[in-house]
Amino acid sequence: MKTVTVSGVRGYLLLFSHMRAYTSLLGHIVGSHAEITGYSEMHLRLRDQRALHKLAQQVARRSQKNYRGRYVFDKLLHNHLDTRRKVLRRNDVYPLIMVRHPKETIESILRLKARFIDHPGVAEQYYLQRLQQLRQVVQWCDGECLFIQGEALVDQTDRVLEKITQWLQLESPLNSQYDRFQHTGKRRLGDSSEHIFAGKVLPMEARKRDDQDALDLDLGEISGAVAAYEAFLAFISGEVAADKTVFT
Repeated sequence: MKTVTVSGVRGYLLLFSHMRAYTSLLGHIVGSHAEITGYSEMHLRLRDQRALHKLAQQVARRSQKNYRGRYVFDKLLHNHLDTRRKVLRRNDVYPLIMVRHPKETIESILRLKARFIDHPGVAEQYYLQRLQQLRQVVQWCDGECLFIQGEALVDQTDRVLEKITQWLQLESPLNSQYDRFQHTGKRRLGDSSEHIFAGKVLPMEARKRDDQDALDLDLGEISGAVAAYEAFLAFISGEVAADKTVFT
């Protein structure tokens, strides 16, 4: 794709989450919509308007889809990819926060060796540090964000997609079926499991059935992460308006 400018961007849909929280699934769903460009993680620090311009350009190139009149989507899953307060408070930035229960999250990280993590303690530390950073994101945008429990995307798909459709004021609804893209399933570029190739949201029962070799951590092994998760949900309930949340 030729060099693009970003004067016609409708807005920036930024998904703040952690690894193995169904973020690739959501990215593919929104990236398949006619009014949204982007589906994967661009690994950029979003510190000012220039960084947002760079994001729009790179997203357009990777997705091979113009940005004009569309939202630009990116997801941020790691603390070193910090986003400044002034970016989060922009009128054209739409922060979406999504977290998943730590047991399934950490089991999934270990099963796929995401970011080469193969020890429960290391995975738990990543999760704890990420929740702390997500708390700061919510505070910096003054609670003006949308929050979704990751499990709800699978268990309550229609409700979640309707909520995002209304939030972004899309002309047509988001659909649970999605496209495959050039980098779908590639390691270090999102979900590399077989589930992402389905082209639709698989029910939780099918996912568990396919993951026959899944780990089964004892909650006592990750008690710190469980406590942090419960505290985070309580924090969200107090900081984000009820009509901007989707709990399971």
